[in-house]
Amino acid sequence: MKKAISILGSTGSIGTQSLEVARSHEMQIYALAANRNVDALEQQAREFLPKKVCIFETEKYAELKQRLADLPVQVLCGMEGLCDIASDKNADILINSVVGMVGLLPTLTAISAGLDIALANKETLVAGGIKSPYYSFAFESDTARWTYKIDAVLGSIMDKTYDKIVSPAPEFIGLEKAKQIALKDAGLDETAQKIVFTREELSRNSGKPCYILEFYTDKCAYSYKVDAVSGDIIGKKTDWFSRQESEIVPETTQNSDSKQRRGN
Repeated sequence: MKKAISILGSTGSIGTQSLEVARSHEMQIYALAANRNVDALEQQAREFLPKKVCIFETEKYAELKQRLADLPVQVLCGMEGLCDIASDKNADILINSVVGMVGLLPTLTAISAGLDIALANKETLVAGGIKSPYYSFAFESDTARWTYKIDAVLGSIMDKTYDKIVSPAPEFIGLEKAKQIALKDAGLDETAQKIVFTREELSRNSGKPCYILEFYTDKCAYSYKVDAVSGDIIGKKTDWFSRQESEIVPETTQNSDSKQRRGN
């Protein structure tokens, strides 16, 4: 059974490299958290379909929640959101790659919860040491954003991050729209006949998300795959139920017909 992974700092260099490994090995991503990069976090959420996402800067929460409204994902924010993910035992491993002292409390929370921790945050390891004064600044271009911490005494680089700026990912059409598309293609009308859905699932589908729908009527069973972005039908199957019982002629009727033929 594949282990579930939560990543704090998923849009940073270590976080994105961790997701590359997860992608190549089709690992399950349970939760993702980032500092402020809403664009990158949204794109990651749509590809890996985690159960939880967290944006640390609380002023970005409403924007992220609105962007992910069409996904079955819990949106969190701030330190409370990081600790919620760090304490969630549905994940087997917590990768902590957030920058600075922010990573200390989530690490302690994960330890208390008994999770395995992959720690890529040196501030957690030296939290009890002497802190040097530093300058902090950030700058960005059209395609990337950099942040730096420079030691105010020695002039050395204490920390730096690099985040790619990605275009907003397209929104999903939603489950109800996908169901309407499938029913229309099947020539069915919910108001005119009984239709029972047995499966309604949003699948990652190897990086090309789709809705998997299974339903039946009194005559036929249907299975559909609908592209979660374009709404195109990318797969379908129809199984008609046996009509043998309806085709059997009653014995009394057969005997009556035979007698009439002999009489004639």
